[in-house]
Amino acid sequence: LLECLLGDRIMSGSGVYSGTVTEAVCEAVSDNLRSCGVIIADDQPVISDTVSLSYDHDSLTDWLYSTLKPYGASFRVTLDGETNKPVFRIVVGEDRTTDSGSGGTAVFSSSFGNIVSLEYERDSTDMKNYAYVRGEDGTIVHVDESTPYSRREIHIKADDIRREDFSTEADYRTALSVRGHEALADRTDGNRVEAECDPDALPKYGRDYFLGDLCDVCAPEYGLSFALRLTEADTVTENGTTTVFPSFGDEIKSIKKLLGGR
Repeated sequence: LLECLLGDRIMSGSGVYSGTVTEAVCEAVSDNLRSCGVIIADDQPVISDTVSLSYDHDSLTDWLYSTLKPYGASFRVTLDGETNKPVFRIVVGEDRTTDSGSGGTAVFSSSFGNIVSLEYERDSTDMKNYAYVRGEDGTIVHVDESTPYSRREIHIKADDIRREDFSTEADYRTALSVRGHEALADRTDGNRVEAECDPDALPKYGRDYFLGDLCDVCAPEYGLSFALRLTEADTVTENGTTTVFPSFGDEIKSIKKLLGGR
């Protein structure tokens, strides 16, 4: 996959990208291409949330995935048919679960025969939901994602986020808050589901659902159902035939529902 062109890039130095999510992501990619030949498409989807996103010699692809994931987005690098050059695009998925009421649903279930494998694991050992984020000057911002009677705290040392890099105190505190939310997103309650679907069965990738889409993935034999986002679409060409193997994988905060009301 052409995303590997960005996989070997480490973000230069440390700092903060500010602006809308789309602006920050495109600037980060532009600053770290270093002659890999990738072109940034002009027609990017607009993710309008204003952010201040820090980096410190991060892997570019890891930074991109973690930045875009909270917005139901990802990225792709595809070959332009006219210029024959690789093009970077942000990809924003749609909600295709049955609960969305959109009509264009995509459901994967072992009972439908369109799931090749499904793994489920629960481990809440490292789950945190309340962060104390300390900036370089000692300022502490509280980030609260806890529920009543279930508060699990963590301290985040964010010395790379400095007051002098921001024009206002509000922007500085926002950057600390974003760091806290990022840290908590990496420390969910540990429900992890991975599923691979049959490329020859319905629904069809590229027609009924796309990269980044949220879909229903069910395992009736275990009484479980999840809303999972399509995170990978591996393309394999063999003997002149190209097959796409879509796979889902996500750390979700809770099981969507128990089938049969259990």
